[in-house]
Amino acid sequence: MMPTPEETRTSISSLAPETLLEIFKFVHEWAHEPTSGAQNYEHRKPNDHHDLRLFPYSCAYVCRRWLDVLAMDPRFWRWTVIHIDVPFVTQHVMKTFFRASRDSLIRIYICYSGAPLMSPEHEHDRVATAMESARPHLSRCFGFNLRALYRSSTVLASRYLDGLSAPSLTKLLLTSAITDSNERFDATTLSCPNLRWLWLDAQSLVNFVLTNTGHTPPRKFPQSYLMELHATRYRPHGISNSLSSTSFAEAVAAAKRKSIFTFTLTDVEFANDYRPSSSSPTSLSTHPAVDPDLIIRDMIIRFTNMEGPSISRVLNYIIPELSQSSLVSIVDGDLAGLELQVRLPPQCRLSLHNIQSSSVLRIITDQWDGSELFLYSCPGFDDDFLQILADDMEFCSNLQILAIDGRHWSTAAMIRMCEARHSAERRLERLEVEGDIPGASGEELGLLETYVDHVDWIPGYTWREQVGRRQGELSDVQP
Repeated sequence: MMPTPEETRTSISSLAPETLLEIFKFVHEWAHEPTSGAQNYEHRKPNDHHDLRLFPYSCAYVCRRWLDVLAMDPRFWRWTVIHIDVPFVTQHVMKTFFRASRDSLIRIYICYSGAPLMSPEHEHDRVATAMESARPHLSRCFGFNLRALYRSSTVLASRYLDGLSAPSLTKLLLTSAITDSNERFDATTLSCPNLRWLWLDAQSLVNFVLTNTGHTPPRKFPQSYLMELHATRYRPHGISNSLSSTSFAEAVAAAKRKSIFTFTLTDVEFANDYRPSSSSPTSLSTHPAVDPDLIIRDMIIRFTNMEGPSISRVLNYIIPELSQSSLVSIVDGDLAGLELQVRLPPQCRLSLHNIQSSSVLRIITDQWDGSELFLYSCPGFDDDFLQILADDMEFCSNLQILAIDGRHWSTAAMIRMCEARHSAERRLERLEVEGDIPGASGEELGLLETYVDHVDWIPGYTWREQVGRRQGELSDVQP
């Protein structure tokens, strides 16, 4: 007798573990196909670690049996993600994730899967559970990420990091959205000699740089070595602001002695501790001298979503230490109240993004003596600003390289400015105009080339695309 269709039908729940594993391998290959143009087979980094559809978690969350089968293959677990807002991700499940990766190098993400809505106490409990599970495996972790709602949770997590040895750790990120605590970041003896990228709230970053004894970079850096420190959101509300610009400047000085070269500050508010005086600002060079055996590199400091007074408080301490070809970058900043005791020096390049008016743009450029100015998505760079550049040769008097984009200015005004600078013997060496820009006829380009040594007029590319064309595919250093 032939079997009925019902008798021959097999449900997925009845599949043998070996068969399920082969299915999961197929899903894994599909979800992590090779990166485009890669010489060797490398798995693509997941796009969104918050997404519950991310493999293998989309399958592991179905049932315990599927999780046990997925745990048979350590290749699935190179990115170990713990969603703290998913209630069925218990400590037992977390430990299974880590055991599944065996002895492989891993990257750890502790985050929400959706909108963060926990109370501080609930988040503390979940973060503590995740850190207890992760702590034994941090010695083989090359990237650690904790994205919490409350700063008090990142301070709690720092206590689990203290005293650990993490020789493979190159990226460390602990960030929060609500500054509900001004406690110290307690990872004072975390050994991480190969750390190259660090994201902490500004107060925690100061604590880490000034007190951590476990970060001892190689005595001499290879030419490709670059250390980046990112000071993330720190805006206390309802508690005292313990973050001073003085302590941050001391952290910059300490980092500079370790040849740490790039600082980024995003959405940081300093305590009102700075008092302008007629004397010169304290120089960072009053700290112990830099080790002569270290390779010294240019300092880069970037401000994003910052106010003028906070930017001033940092720069007034840092300006004396700005070296040749240093870069100051301001993105989406409110420059009202920006007052520098010492002008930005000639060796300082200036990069400005999204400055809305010519009056605001002038606030910073009026306090700058450098020669290279980069303006991206700045409506404030308009014909009025070009007229100031044409009429006042003491304004941006050392300007030699100007890189711009946008459509808030006219080609005619640009020609008039370049001609005026040429006639006053303040000729531009280079003009780079790229992206969504005004059109220019052959005659207009000819006039510009008469007044400027070198002109790049490239419509259609954004400045980021142009950088990519020049430098090739950039390595991913984002968390």
